[in-house]
Amino acid sequence: MLKATSRVVLLSLLCACAPSDGPSTRSMISSARANDVPVVDLTARAITAQQEAGMPSLSKAFAGGTYRPGIVRRGDTINVTVFDSGDAGLFSTADSSSLNLGDYTVDRSGNVNLPFIGVIRVADRSLPTVQTSIAEQLRESAINPFVSVNITRKETDTFTVQGEVAGAGVFPLTARGENVLEAIALAGGPTGKPGQTEVKLIREGNSAAQTLQSIYDTPADNVALLPGDILLLSPAPHTFIAGGALNTKGEIPFSAGSINLNQAIARAGGLADGRANPRSVFVLRTISAEEARQLGERVSSKIPSGGNIIYRVNLRKTDQVFLADRFMIRDGDQIFVGDAPLAKTGKITQVFSRPPELPPAPTVELP
Repeated sequence: MLKATSRVVLLSLLCACAPSDGPSTRSMISSARANDVPVVDLTARAITAQQEAGMPSLSKAFAGGTYRPGIVRRGDTINVTVFDSGDAGLFSTADSSSLNLGDYTVDRSGNVNLPFIGVIRVADRSLPTVQTSIAEQLRESAINPFVSVNITRKETDTFTVQGEVAGAGVFPLTARGENVLEAIALAGGPTGKPGQTEVKLIREGNSAAQTLQSIYDTPADNVALLPGDILLLSPAPHTFIAGGALNTKGEIPFSAGSINLNQAIARAGGLADGRANPRSVFVLRTISAEEARQLGERVSSKIPSGGNIIYRVNLRKTDQVFLADRFMIRDGDQIFVGDAPLAKTGKITQVFSRPPELPPAPTVELP
């Protein structure tokens, strides 16, 4: 009995000491629980959450922005003329029923200081809107005022393109309204590959970024530029980490949004024969608060502001294989494949089945 118990203890110790290719399902889940990291099975809901959260998008961050020429901007100079249709109007004279109030430069606050009115905001408004606003302010002193406003000096509406382009610079916005791809073309085009180039749009203190390739693929993300916009192109090599019982381990590059989980495993050389456990495929990822909410209360309660999560995939199940075809890999993902249940035992068996190494026979010198 003692010998049998000793053998079990020895086997356990040998299993613990045997080399391991990856974490087991039990150890991965135990570690996740200890660190309060949610573990989520790959399901159709997980795919939907990923798709709805989506990749970073310029169209989501800057929806509805359209360049409108003729808008009064800070630094512009406007000329204001007032017409009064009444014979006894404030602006009526014997020779004319109009009065030119002169030119006024829009200050940094977006205001001008007009006679008979005082300070009035005009910046970021169209000329008809400015005319109507001034006329309403004059109704108390004029019988039936009509106002004409013209821009006599225009600060050029421009945008800036910087970074990984052939010719960075400041470019004017024309009446047709340039979009992101047209702006990059005006700057000589990108110097890097579209899938490895990040485009960041900075507008009035807000910013959003996505790869150039994804803008090519999604026309809605090719948003129109507005005055003062800054486009910054920078290298954005996307990689995932492959570890565990995969034939190729390490950091593997890819183009953003271009490979799914099955393709990523293939890129890593596939599952290691005889060692990998297809039931223990894990994807470690950092998700946003929005995606956490999409995954349900159990996940969002643990990471309400977003955070680390582990997706568990069982490639022995056909439905999971199909889901893995729709599960897109993101930059920074870590893919681990655990050991098969008998992988360590097999290694120990190989140790015991290997013939012992005998010392070489001593050489005998003949007289």
